[in-house]
Amino acid sequence: MHATAPQDPILLLAGLGRRYGQSDVVKDIELAIPRGSFTSILGPSGCGKSTLLRMIGGLTLPTSGRIEIDGEDVTYLPPQKRPTNTVFQSHGLFAHMSVRENVAFGLSLARRPREEIAERVVDALKLVRLSGFEDRPVDRLSGGQQQRVALARALVMRPKILLLDEPLSALDLKLRQAMQEELRAIHQDAGGTFIFVTHDQAEAFALGDRLIVMNKGRIEQAGPPGEVYARPRSRFAAEFVGDANFLAGERKNGRVALAIGVEFDLAGPDGPLHLMLRPEAARLHTTDKGGPEDGRLRVAGNIVEIVDLGPFAQCVLELEGGHRIEIAGIPRTMVDEIAVGGRVTASWPEAAMVDVAP
Repeated sequence: MHATAPQDPILLLAGLGRRYGQSDVVKDIELAIPRGSFTSILGPSGCGKSTLLRMIGGLTLPTSGRIEIDGEDVTYLPPQKRPTNTVFQSHGLFAHMSVRENVAFGLSLARRPREEIAERVVDALKLVRLSGFEDRPVDRLSGGQQQRVALARALVMRPKILLLDEPLSALDLKLRQAMQEELRAIHQDAGGTFIFVTHDQAEAFALGDRLIVMNKGRIEQAGPPGEVYARPRSRFAAEFVGDANFLAGERKNGRVALAIGVEFDLAGPDGPLHLMLRPEAARLHTTDKGGPEDGRLRVAGNIVEIVDLGPFAQCVLELEGGHRIEIAGIPRTMVDEIAVGGRVTASWPEAAMVDVAP
């Protein structure tokens, strides 16, 4: 894992793995989750993120490794004996029960006193902004309201770690965005530690104060979202958390020559290298007059594609040797000055490029 372990972790995973037959779905996971954090686990379908979450929650047993929650080894404890609760994409609500009965279900199974159950249900529904819905049948609620009932049912058990397995993926875009705001507010109000699994990059960034990128059963990179975005450690991480240009080149004696036709100084070992450049880090110019600014590289090219996004536009430039780069965030004031086939230049700071593994 490419991250420093937090000083006060509530969850520790050591050498955690899950194998089905000859296939390692999750392999050698080393991870520390800070207490009180909201961690997003991001990765493509089949990368093992849901299996990892299920192992933390006790719904799937690992075939190797150890799980510690708050200093206790829970590796082989059943779900009901762990200080966790899970919210799934399918709400799993009981259609024949009211909102109150659904939320109280786990406490009733635990044989908590009636007065305590009533008080905790009221608190949980207040937390998810459903006060006054106690007696409403759940099948008369909207999708977003049902998801909030599912959250209340999990939160009422006061888990140390709330696990969320793509709970918003079945909702439409506007409702998903609204529920993201709700989840942030609930985390702030309830405290505790949230771990959220998603394949949606925007959702992962919108919710998490920590980001874990998974690929083929392993952790590709972990850390603050801004750090993972700005300084990806691999080509996969760079591509999966946003758009990226990849510039191939050769380094010799601290001098890099890129295939797009520019050279600059960059310390490091001799040999081929691959640099990542985010499209929004480049600036478009409608004239090639003047020399490059200090610390900026400058290349000329022809526009082969323009996508008008309203307030901004993005375009694709074809450079020397047929190489192409994408530029994003072109201001509205410049959109009318450019056209497909037009000759322009692009510039970006040398520091904006990151060396990534091929």
